Amino acid sequence: MPPTSPATQAARARLGSLVDGRWRLDALVAVGGCSAIYAATHPNGHRVAMKIFDIELTENPTAVAHFLREGRAANRIGHPGVVAVVDEGTTADGAPFLIMPLLEGETAQHRLARSPDGLPAVEALAIVEAVLDVLVAAHGRGIVHRDLKPDNIFLETAGDVRVLDFGIARVADSLDATAYGMVMGTPGFMAPEQARGRTDDVGPRTDVWAAGALLYTLITGRLLHDAPNPIASVIRAQNEAVPPAHELVPGVSDAIAHVLDGALAFEASQRWMDATAMRWAVRAALDELRVKRGTTGSCAGVAVDALGGRTAASDAPVAMETSAWTGWTWPPMPWVAAACVSAMVALFFVATHSFSPVKAPVVAVAPHAAEELPARTTDANATDLPPPPPPPAVDVDSLPRAAPVAVVHRPAHPAAKSQEIVRTVDF
Repeated sequence: MPPTSPATQAARARLGSLVDGRWRLDALVAVGGCSAIYAATHPNGHRVAMKIFDIELTENPTAVAHFLREGRAANRIGHPGVVAVVDEGTTADGAPFLIMPLLEGETAQHRLARSPDGLPAVEALAIVEAVLDVLVAAHGRGIVHRDLKPDNIFLETAGDVRVLDFGIARVADSLDATAYGMVMGTPGFMAPEQARGRTDDVGPRTDVWAAGALLYTLITGRLLHDAPNPIASVIRAQNEAVPPAHELVPGVSDAIAHVLDGALAFEASQRWMDATAMRWAVRAALDELRVKRGTTGSCAGVAVDALGGRTAASDAPVAMETSAWTGWTWPPMPWVAAACVSAMVALFFVATHSFSPVKAPVVAVAPHAAEELPARTTDANATDLPPPPPPPAVDVDSLPRAAPVAVVHRPAHPAAKSQEIVRTVDF
């Protein structure tokens, strides 16, 4: 058994104690780099998760600010895939803490520990799709996570997927305490601009890169830019582009390769336009796998079919560049509507008139006013009534011709292919 770290020993020392005079720490759930998570119980029986900051780091105001930011950022997103913080406070010895709902399940990292060679592709895609759904909502609020990794993805027993730890999230409308050149994140999941400490360049597409790295790790069980130590891994991330997916993961399907290549481009401008675009590509790959395998059910521990229906942000494909359909579309111009109306009138005329050959000039009968009509006789013998005057003849060729009707034929929609999804590239 490996020796227990000092941080774990210090975290275990709190077990059984009361926090804020109300919450009893029952069990140690996890220990991170700067905090520990406990299962705590209120005297009324209510159970919660309590995240307590490392007491040794409380003298670092920047670290404390990042810790407290997690609750504010998570609550601001307002997505069911984010764990809300319901309360915060300080322990008797001065360590800040956050109180959150207690979840049942495991992290994606624990799931990978049981499947060291990677998860089934369908399950991995379903997890990443749910993560991207959270990112769509977070980015819409101006929040970038900056630390996506299997340890921060929680798979609930009920099948839901939660994104944890917004502690180093960057909020667009606040002053970031991170100094330029300081590297924050986890090796193996850091985009090049993040590994280089280029804080001003960190944005939504940084999270897109991390989502691609997460998918790679989930399907292979390995880390990108793997190296003997974290520093070497960061150096590789700073300077080395990720190989094409077919070289990176031999035998991977074209649909998954398309997702990975669009997410892991070295330059941010070459990646998926945003989390929405990548989410649609992941859904296309997931649908293709389901069709090939003839499966529509959920993966073990992940309610695959329920994930897509739990979207907080708009589910409409706002990025048309990600659509597999690149053929003809209706142009929004007034003449199209006029053409449609003219076509309908022409069809009605065809249905109600015969087109026998014309052998004589067509005549139009002019109506007579009521007072000009001859009185109708009631005499049965009166048969020699004077004939009405003949109407003037009208030549067909002299009649005005109707404007030609433009009938537009829409081509058949081609079969959708996930590999035909196009990502937008900034020049």
